[in-house]
Amino acid sequence: MEEDEIINCLRDRISFSLFEATPEEIKCFEDTENKKILKEFAKDVIKDELNTFLYIKKTGNRDFLLTRETAKAAMAQDKVLTVFRAGTEPVTFDNRHKTLMFNEMRKTDLDQMRRTLEAVFIPAFSFKNGESDEGNLRNWSQKSREDMIDKLSSMCVETKAIEGQVLGNTELPLPTKS
Repeated sequence: MEEDEIINCLRDRISFSLFEATPEEIKCFEDTENKKILKEFAKDVIKDELNTFLYIKKTGNRDFLLTRETAKAAMAQDKVLTVFRAGTEPVTFDNRHKTLMFNEMRKTDLDQMRRTLEAVFIPAFSFKNGESDEGNLRNWSQKSREDMIDKLSSMCVETKAIEGQVLGNTELPLPTKS
């Protein structure tokens, strides 16, 4: 896939996701800095760079901020559209929807997911035998439950760190209770 094709794909997705409009209706694409950022991102995608991120933050009616820096993408109140290069196969016209991942995220989404993990899922797997109704978990071995708690706790820690990056802060999570 050529650089211009990737840029056009990005322009289409950004316009539709943020504004439900065509790229021609969005004047921000003509901004010199935005053109430069899209071009750099497309070059990294062509080079098959993994962990290549592009943050798109809606700033007005038909305006947005494009950046590759997490701190500049910090969400004040609205949402951020994140584009990243995923997978190991080269980006082609046919697989662009698999290799260029678009994720729309509101500020509260990560916080809500982390709180649900901490308040619902981790406690559900943390009961001691005989202390509560085991329900559907009664056939699970203690080792399986402990493994699940470890995985959920790790997910909670990673979510907290990502939440901090998205908000432009350094977040160091506290250990979860088990």
